[in-house]
Amino acid sequence: MRTQPRARASSDQQERPDISVEPKTKVWVEHGGEFVMGDGGLSLLLAIKERGSLTLAARDVGWSYRHAWEYIRRAERVLGVALTTSVPGKGTNRGGVDCLRDQCLEDARPASRAR
Repeated sequence: MRTQPRARASSDQQERPDISVEPKTKVWVEHGGEFVMGDGGLSLLLAIKERGSLTLAARDVGWSYRHAWEYIRRAERVLGVALTTSVPGKGTNRGGVDCLRDQCLEDARPASRAR
């Protein structure tokens, strides 16, 4: 049984697919070839600086407290310096986190804006 060949559509009748694209980039920081921090980590540090609390900062960026804590500690291990320090508190002033490395934040902002 032979099948009939399909009729070809003329070039003006061909449906052209929508192939619009949007370029994306990811920015991250490495030290000694090891990953330190990406955009999410930078957002976390900026939120810590603004809010003074890892709990609130993690909530602001949509991370769990545990993930945020481990992310910061891993970055500190790679860098060999503390990025934050705990601020003790009692009662209604329950303490928080103070971001120590303002220069790191300032250095990283241009890269995050370039995207």
